[in-house]
Amino acid sequence: MAIKNYLLLAILIFHITTGWSQGRDILLFGKVISKGKTEQSRFEVQEINKSWNIVYAPYGQVPVAFTDVLIGDSSLVFKWNRKGATYNCALQLMSDSILHFAGTGVYKTDTIYITIRPSNAEDAQLQGNFLAASELDLQILDTAVKLLQGGKNWNRKDTRICEGGKFSLFCALYQASLMIKGDYQHLRPVMRMVRNSIALLKPEKQYEHILKDYNNEASSFEAINLVFRNARQLIEEEINQIQQDADKFSGWKKNYILALNARTAGRWESAATYFVKAAERKGKQNFEQFWDATIMNSRASKIDEAFRTLDMSIAAGMFDISRAKSQKRLAPLRNDPRWRPALERMSKARPLEYFYWPTGTLVTAKVNPKSIIDLTAKIESGLMENIHSFLLAKDGKLVYERYFNEGNLLDHHEMRSAHKSITALLVGIAIDKGYIKNVHDPVLNYFPSYRPSKNWDERKKKITVYHLLTMTSGLISSGYGDEGTLQNQTENKDWVTYMLDAPLTYDPGIKCEYSSAAMHILNGIIENASGMMLDEFSEKYLFTPLEIYHKSFKYDPSGRIYGAGGAEMTSRDMLKIGQLVINDGKWNNTQIVSPQFLTQLQTKHSKVYSETVDYGYLWHIKELRTLSGKKIISLGAWGNGGQFILAIPQLKIVGVFTAGNYERGDMGNTLDYFQEVILPSIDL
Repeated sequence: MAIKNYLLLAILIFHITTGWSQGRDILLFGKVISKGKTEQSRFEVQEINKSWNIVYAPYGQVPVAFTDVLIGDSSLVFKWNRKGATYNCALQLMSDSILHFAGTGVYKTDTIYITIRPSNAEDAQLQGNFLAASELDLQILDTAVKLLQGGKNWNRKDTRICEGGKFSLFCALYQASLMIKGDYQHLRPVMRMVRNSIALLKPEKQYEHILKDYNNEASSFEAINLVFRNARQLIEEEINQIQQDADKFSGWKKNYILALNARTAGRWESAATYFVKAAERKGKQNFEQFWDATIMNSRASKIDEAFRTLDMSIAAGMFDISRAKSQKRLAPLRNDPRWRPALERMSKARPLEYFYWPTGTLVTAKVNPKSIIDLTAKIESGLMENIHSFLLAKDGKLVYERYFNEGNLLDHHEMRSAHKSITALLVGIAIDKGYIKNVHDPVLNYFPSYRPSKNWDERKKKITVYHLLTMTSGLISSGYGDEGTLQNQTENKDWVTYMLDAPLTYDPGIKCEYSSAAMHILNGIIENASGMMLDEFSEKYLFTPLEIYHKSFKYDPSGRIYGAGGAEMTSRDMLKIGQLVINDGKWNNTQIVSPQFLTQLQTKHSKVYSETVDYGYLWHIKELRTLSGKKIISLGAWGNGGQFILAIPQLKIVGVFTAGNYERGDMGNTLDYFQEVILPSIDL
């Protein structure tokens, strides 16, 4: 292994000599995302004759050493022989104080995503540390007992590598987990209870590997049986305690606990009902609980209900086809003609982290990793409050991606007013397709059946599409025209006609006043011009070509998408919106919106926020400066609470920030950090 980076070498030496005995392996964890599945991972960094060796050492399997390992400039490069394929892997050092790497491995067209780091809360979650005891743990325990066949299949010399026809205590539990659940979780309740059982039997012992060491010192199989009996009692006690604790909670938590209890008791229909209720969380739907409900309905032979909850799971984001195909409990559904169409829908709901974003590295993109790491440290320390995600793309490749606090890869994040910028793109597409004549077309041309009920003003005939795109329509933005008033009023379920009836406070085009409510009229224009509902139009012409499948919307009472702030999307999909603008309207060589419209979208037409910020077509235009003083123009989709899509066409850069600062009512200091930290990190 060649070592170029002395900082990385120092970190390696520090971890070898601090907290471990000299020469002992460094144990690291992390994850591998491959083909829709996140795998808990375990790695060992070894010092051998003053050189370094990195080994993939999963539980129960033969360790695999990486080859052609190269430690370079804050990077780690190696080859990994994985399941018969050799992946070329490139990881970046994500910290200057701990061994934390992240990156990709590529084999032909397949990409895996690799994280190697010291154990943290996510690793504990992947290993099942936060799961409550359930019937599943009892099934794993009982299956392990059966595998051992009363001692006939007992391996008395455990090596923690599970091969051959006999099983140690650990390997019986490992194999049972694979058979019942499909994977092994080292810290799930059944494993904890078995360890606790041993600790209660041998309180004076300090085992290095408790399952292995207890197994190998046992004088008879009865010692193993005793552990299983005690573990079963501990699991049953925890399940009973969960039942007693259920009444202490409310909302989805209580429903989830009740679902677990019903499942443990074999009351499949009741469990399905509670899982569906538990799926509703803060207005969002969790596909995992719909998925659990589907399994429960299948076990209860409620096939129609199982397909209903399966559809709910897919709509909420269930994407893992391999998981659906391998789930034994869904066998009753597989011969039903509805099964294959459900899998097809599931294939379109998959998350996009695997192949919808080409990836690069900060180093190859000529972005200084230290500056980005410093920014990450500010977020993690709380200097940037309640940030949920930070993504950066350069030259069309995703070069950095981190999630914080409540954020995660699959989260449908509330975009708030950043959704307006998507509406602008839809207007451009409608013009390109000939549905809308041009931006100077009068708005009322698209509402031939509109009959004003109040506040008629002849000047309204002069309001054009352009005025709505630039916030210069003259329609009142406060009181009657306030977004909150619009959403709370009950006199008119059609919010578009409600705003067409709004008072006019000045001549169209004279003054800019930011108005979410007035902007909603654009959605009615697109629908009336195209003859399609807005969700159908946007799906056909924008989201499908842009390969955006993970999204949800809020609707007005008439069933129309509220295009002024009703979208929820993943951070990666938000990044695509910015990249579309950077790419002159193209994605994967498909022209989605014309360069001509995008040129006008990026042109300064008005000033919002008391004339302090330049405004294009529903995109903010802000001048930033590099370290050398060079002026750089950024385009922004901005949303309340800290939602940003920031695009800099000159540098081919797109950044996305999401945050949860809604109650503050401002944008936070994200733009300042973008100028002060990110721009200086880029090699101009």
